[in-house]
Amino acid sequence: MEQGNQFPFHPSAIQPGTLLLSEPFMKDINFMRKVVLMVRHDEEGSIGFMLNQLTDWLVNELVEGFPVSSYPVYVGGPVSQNTLHYMHQISALKDSSMPITQDLYWGGDFDHLKDLVEAGEVAQSQIRFFIGYSGWTERQLDEEIKEQSWLISNRNPVNVMRYEEHLMWKALVTELGSPFKFLASAPIDPALN
Repeated sequence: MEQGNQFPFHPSAIQPGTLLLSEPFMKDINFMRKVVLMVRHDEEGSIGFMLNQLTDWLVNELVEGFPVSSYPVYVGGPVSQNTLHYMHQISALKDSSMPITQDLYWGGDFDHLKDLVEAGEVAQSQIRFFIGYSGWTERQLDEEIKEQSWLISNRNPVNVMRYEEHLMWKALVTELGSPFKFLASAPIDPALN
């Protein structure tokens, strides 16, 4: 077994902070060659956010009253795309947020966040905004992983978010080693090879 890949799958392998990499030939257009950071996986279902689908929007263009800023917005997934979510490394929001990893949090007091942004206390590297999320019903994700629709990476998501979006999936799949290293360079449609 290559480092970072979890076959055979065991449900406890998915924890907040786990990265899911779509298998190289996934046909679901929503998740084709996507990297999903998991924030919840329990008996009620699973929630994650895609890290490598940047939009053309800035947060202040989508949220009325948000301070003018240069924070970009990503597509978190196909579910509830009329909602805004965020992950951050802002200690002042830590108590009102859900922990993902030791140094990464989900959500928090939005009014307090706006005050911090207005005061210039939030660097772009400390926060990432998403419209929508990736969601699975109870045991749905477990079944998809058993069917090998997803590869698992245990890389630190904070480091991964520094990758360029268009290179992220390929870099993480390549890191899984053989045979994934070869598959990371394969065309989406194997008939084109």
